[in-house]
Order: sequence, then structure tokens, then C-alpha cells
Amino acid sequence: MGAILDAALDYAEAGFSVIPVRPSDKAPYTAHGLKEATTDTETIREWWTRWPDANVAIACGKPSHNIVVLDVDMKEKKNGLRSINAWQVNHGDFPETVVANTPSGGLHFFFRVADPSLYKNRVEAIPGVDIRGDGAYVVVYPSAGVNGKWYTWRRGVSCIEIEEIADANASVLELLELNGRDSAANRQQDAAKKQRVDMHHVPEGQRNDTLFRFASKMVGSGISRDAALEAARAEVATWDNPLPDFEIVKTVDSAYNSYEPNEENVYSEIEPEPDDDDIVVHTLDEFEEKDIEWLIPGYVPKEQITIVAGTGGVGKTSVWVSLVADLSSGKATVFEKGSDTAQYVQRKPLHVMFFSGEDTVEHVLRKKLRQEGAILKNITTISLEDKRFEKILFGSKYLEAVVAKTKPDVIIFDPIQSFIGSKAKMADRNDIRQRMRCLIEFGSRYHTTSIIVMHTNKQQGAWGRNRMADSADLWDIARSVIMCGDTETDGVKYLSHEKCNYAKPGDTILFKTDGGHATYYMKSGLKDRDFVLATNRVKKQRSDAPDVEEAEEMIMSALMEYPDGLFTKELETLLEDGGIKTWAIRKAKANLKTRKKIKYLKTGTSDPWKVKKT
Repeated sequence: MGAILDAALDYAEAGFSVIPVRPSDKAPYTAHGLKEATTDTETIREWWTRWPDANVAIACGKPSHNIVVLDVDMKEKKNGLRSINAWQVNHGDFPETVVANTPSGGLHFFFRVADPSLYKNRVEAIPGVDIRGDGAYVVVYPSAGVNGKWYTWRRGVSCIEIEEIADANASVLELLELNGRDSAANRQQDAAKKQRVDMHHVPEGQRNDTLFRFASKMVGSGISRDAALEAARAEVATWDNPLPDFEIVKTVDSAYNSYEPNEENVYSEIEPEPDDDDIVVHTLDEFEEKDIEWLIPGYVPKEQITIVAGTGGVGKTSVWVSLVADLSSGKATVFEKGSDTAQYVQRKPLHVMFFSGEDTVEHVLRKKLRQEGAILKNITTISLEDKRFEKILFGSKYLEAVVAKTKPDVIIFDPIQSFIGSKAKMADRNDIRQRMRCLIEFGSRYHTTSIIVMHTNKQQGAWGRNRMADSADLWDIARSVIMCGDTETDGVKYLSHEKCNYAKPGDTILFKTDGGHATYYMKSGLKDRDFVLATNRVKKQRSDAPDVEEAEEMIMSALMEYPDGLFTKELETLLEDGGIKTWAIRKAKANLKTRKKIKYLKTGTSDPWKVKKT
């Protein structure tokens, strides 16, 4: 009872109305159910005295700061997370917000809205995702499920503050509007204007992909190509690092060409009936067993698919440029330079092919590779400024012909979003596997190793496989997956080997990007999860620390002046009048209580609690 009662009181103090619910079926213990949800601490204590085994639930909607919860189911063959990520691909990313893990493996995303009565509760708003608003509740930490697992906050804390819950943005509200609110008229008004995204800074590595998605949405809205081009130019003009006009035109044209009804691609062809001579199968005794060969021992298997993934600005481009330079010149790579045998690494210079949908060869990449010591004659590509670049799509006959003619040892694609085509359904396992099949064939036919660079989603608190959840199949298709990101140390980044089908994942490599070059720093036993959690914790602490420290000082100063203590409301009013934010006051009180600097005394008055210096 103790931990759950303490949590219920913490939630109530933070302004969230709570109710006790049965562990077996989540039904309220109270006679009138959710209608009795309260923040009254005396009532809450009476409940848990009466039902000591109760779990705690928070009421959604008006009783709790107008919160709405997206309940993401991940059981019984449902994959709500796939639906959520697919929604964000098509409608825009959700803001970073409070997220909870459920015992069944699902997630609860918490958002604030102006009027929760507009968004009624609904099961399966999209596959695997329910909406919880007014008249609903969600079970929260530290409650346990029937399977013995716990509800937890993804940030690893014991309580939440309303200020930590993000306001629902346009993407979230559009999903909530599927709940029955008629938004069709709104979507019809000024369709081109609705495609505008309010981002004045787009990271260098995401500009083409961002613009392509922008243009693709306008195609789907039925907007003409000329109108879309003008809207795209206006959008890019708001960026602080705009693309040149020829790239804007090329990206918009690519989006519209991909939607032409007579587009020739691997999916539009009608498969002919096979001849009897084509139907050939073999018994296993006819196959030769082969050992796995490595392009980069322990990290990148030969003739297979390896993925390097991370958010924008974490050094992915520097990593693959460094790999191209080292492989083309026969040198040890950043993965090998930390080993005792790095100086003995011997490989013949390889033929490396790359395609970059974000940086031009002429303006950026040739210079970088030359400075890295690459043997330029061993590297081939098609310029982003070349019209034929648009034909480089997974599954296209043109890409097949290029690889068949040149037979590169290694081929790198950056980013994957530039080469899957605008019709790709990232959440559709069959669609992605079909498109990626050509890379598997390149390995078996031409002995080509494929390295794919991709942007991960921005889901708060996600690591490893969940950071690649925009696609249900990319993780499974790849034989090796390496996550790239920032460490807590300024200027130091990491390459965490998260998956390897043929050996134990290798050590994490720490590197620096001095002058844009990926320079080996050291090895680490930490993984992507450790770095993500540590970085999020540091960011949170850095942003909160000044306000919370000031609140702690003011609390202690006030209690020095009032040795008999202050009522909680008196103390909060005193600090708020001094300019301290409510959330900082509550965090400061929790910190001081944990450090046993203050204690709470029950008074039996209308304000039942008094805060006193210990």
C-alpha cells in the first residue's frame, strides 16, 4: 500500500485527480466510479486504508489539467506503435511529452488540450490506438498488472508535473479529431497552406527529406505541381539554411513523378505465368556451406545489409564519409582503430559507390573525401544535380542496371528516405521488404555490401529497435544495426552496435567529428539505451536545475523565518509571489523531503498539511 498511496498523494498534489482501481480488471473500487476521482488527500488516505491492495489511476480530461491520453496497444497481434509512427510520418511528429510503459508492453502518451470535451473516448481510433479523454482514466505508476509487471514512467521518475506534459500539436489534434469531431471542412480550406510546417531551422541532413514529404502531402491533397512548387519555395524561404532552387524544383518534381498513374516500377508490373523450366528447387545436400565473411570484422558483414541510424546532427554523414575514405584506400576504419591490431589491418582498396540525397558531390562530398585521404578513382556515384539521380530508387530497373554494370564492393545510401519512393508504406512489412529485396539480391549476385543511413524517429525515451519504429521491417531486414548519437560529453558521439545476426554485437565506438571528420576516441561498454537515458536526464537536469535550486533556497529561507512551519498553500503562494514557478516549487519540496531537509505535518484544518524545517 505504502508506495502506491505515496504516489497517489504525489499525483493529487500535482493536480491530477485519482481513484483506486482493482488490480484484476482495473475497475474502480469506489461506488460511483470515476465521478469520485479527487485530489483531496484525506479522501485518498481513507481509500487506501480501506483498499490497501488498490492500484492508482488518473482521471483524464477536465479533472486533471485537461489531459488526453493516447493508449497504444502492443498485445494480441496489435502494433499500435507502428500505427503511431506511421501517423507521424504522414501527419508530422508529435511534440516531446510524458510517456508511460504499460505492463503489457504498450505505451501511454500524455497531451494537454484546451477543451477535452471536444475529443470523446474511442477504441481503435487508428489500429491499436485508443483515445482516453473526459470520462476515462488510465492506470499509472507504481501500479502492477495481472502479469506481475509494472506501469512505469519512461523517464524513470515517481511522479509527473503538468508542465512536463506537452500541448497537443496539429498532428495530435488531427488524430484526436478522428474521434468523431468533423474536421473535414477545416481540411478542405486552403489545402496548400495546411501543408506548411512551422520550422525555421531544418537540420542539414534532413532538408531534402523534409521537403520531399512536404511536396508528397500536397500531391495527396490534389494540389497542382505549379502551386506546390510555389508553396515549397515559400516554405524553404523561411528556413535559416535554405536549399538552392534547382534542388527545390528537383525534389518537387520527384514527388509528383512518383505519383503519376503510369509510373513504371517493380509493383506495377504484371507477373507472367512461369514456365516449367523456371520452376527449380534444390535439396539441401546440393548446397555448399559457407562461413560468414566480414567487410569490417564484427560490425559489417559482407554482401549483407547494414543500417547506420540516428537523429539529425549526430555525425552520421561524417561516419559514412570516413568509411568510404578508409575502404577506398585500404585503411583501418573507425571501428577497427581502437583495436590492438589496427596497425596490422590489411585490405585491398575497394570500389565504393555512394548515393547522397542530401549533399552534392561538387559542393561538399568530393572535398570531404579528398581531405579524408580517399582514393577518388575508387569511388563512384551519380551527382544529386544529375537528372538520372531521380532514377536511383530501390527496386528500380535503373539501379539494378547501375549495380550490374559497375559491381561495387560497397554501396551506401544516405538517407533511405530518398530511395524508397514516395509511395512507400513505412509501416507495411511486406511493402518495405519488397522494396529492400533488391539489396539482398545485389549481395548474392554481385557480392555487394549495402550500408543504409537512416533518420530515426524522435520518440522521447526510445532506444534501439524502437528508434527505428517508423518501419516495421527495416530492423529485421538488416543483418547489422548501428545506432549513432550524442554522449553526455560535449563533442563526443557514439556508434552503438545494437544488432548482429552473425556474432555478438561489437563494442560501442566513441568518436569526435573534428572539422567534420569522424575521429576515433575510445571504446565503451555502454549501449544506445544508456546514452539516450543519460542524455535525456542531463538535458532535463540542465533545464530544470536553476529554477529548482532557487525554489529550494527560498523554501529553506522561508522556513527559517517561520520555525513552526507554513501551510502548503501559504508556502506555495509566498514562493509564487516571488516569481517561482509552481512546478519548480513542487520539485524543490520533493527534493528537500528526500534529503530530509523538510517534513510534512498533518493539521486537521482546511489546508491539512504543514511544511516544517527538520
